[in-house]
Amino acid sequence: MTCMKKRGQGSSEYLIILGVIILIAGIIPFSMKGQSGEWASSSFWGLADISVTSYSLSAGTDEFKANIGNNIGHSISSLAVTIGDAPFDCEETTLSAGQKTSCTGRLSCESKGEKYSFDVDIEYSDDDTGNVRDYTGERYRLEGKCVK
Repeated sequence: MTCMKKRGQGSSEYLIILGVIILIAGIIPFSMKGQSGEWASSSFWGLADISVTSYSLSAGTDEFKANIGNNIGHSISSLAVTIGDAPFDCEETTLSAGQKTSCTGRLSCESKGEKYSFDVDIEYSDDDTGNVRDYTGERYRLEGKCVK
């Protein structure tokens, strides 16, 4: 009889733990549901192989500044960045592993706080293989709000 009580208690504890896990698994996606695309965009692009670690679009000047980083693990060259339909000028076009460069371009922004969403196209030569690569960030666009 003592064995039966322990089995019942173990089953109850298991069900309680399972219930807590299911509850947590339901709360996390629900709480993130309200997050904007800007959060997902900056999270993805900040960790991408060719990252966009920070970026801003000025409502006053229509100047878009972006910091591009090389997270691949070896050097790249012939870096060409296009955001939206605008080609960007980068301070450096050859980046060693872990190196970043600042790039600027012009995109339209009417007023501070206006939301934007742009496709990204980063073309580069992989110095390890010699292949030219075109990185578009899969399905993630660069999203944010215009600053003053």
